[in-house]
Amino acid sequence: MYVTSLLAGRDDSMNRNQIINPTWTEIKSTIFALDGRDHRTIMMLKEYEEEERKGDVKESMEIAGGGRNGLYICSFYSEEEYYEWYLYDPSKSDENTIEIARTDPTMCSPSDCFDRDTILVVAETYARYGERDKSFHWATWDFANRSSPRLIVESPSVE
Repeated sequence: MYVTSLLAGRDDSMNRNQIINPTWTEIKSTIFALDGRDHRTIMMLKEYEEEERKGDVKESMEIAGGGRNGLYICSFYSEEEYYEWYLYDPSKSDENTIEIARTDPTMCSPSDCFDRDTILVVAETYARYGERDKSFHWATWDFANRSSPRLIVESPSVE
């Protein structure tokens, strides 16, 4: 597995468990445990392998949600890429918002919300190979012009 640690369990930091070198079965179980109440987020982390950076997080993928609406959001951050990318569906409307149970309830655009099956595919690709799944859209904001940030959408690869 590419992922070196998994933060799961109750969302308050006092009760959050860290699983070192998690298996896919452990990661999948934590996603299924997201209930929108006590368990709202998980973090998959990749630490640096270089001795001088041991213990520092190089990349992370966060998955949040679950609960009564069965929807999830997913984001990916890499120090090397600088941007935080999030799973995105440009075919969905952005006119309404959906409440997602994150650390705190968060209002999200439908274009950012996905069912558990989609989240499992994306999570497994990252956990095993350390990549954003290129069969889905990913988006980020370019804040170079802070007065008018630009949405950048990475389209799925066609093979």
